[in-house]
Amino acid sequence: MADSNPQTGDPAARKAVLHCPGCRFNDPVDGAWVVADPADGRTDIECPECDTLVVSQPRFDAGSRRIPFGGVRPLLQLVHAFVGHHVR
Repeated sequence: MADSNPQTGDPAARKAVLHCPGCRFNDPVDGAWVVADPADGRTDIECPECDTLVVSQPRFDAGSRRIPFGGVRPLLQLVHAFVGHHVR
């Protein structure tokens, strides 16, 4: 494995680098990428050189907190009721 020096200023030496498959442009995640938030609840990152869609992922709200197994909880309570356990 080759050693890389992040102090060189070369964007490819950083770990958080995106690479465009269309034109081979690469830049840090917080670099020159075009970031769009379409109405469908996703975040799209496009290449500034060729407009290729590089990343499209769901947008997460930092304020929302989902409860793990929230939808399964009533079923678990029912199963535990049959076994004689009490689930809070």
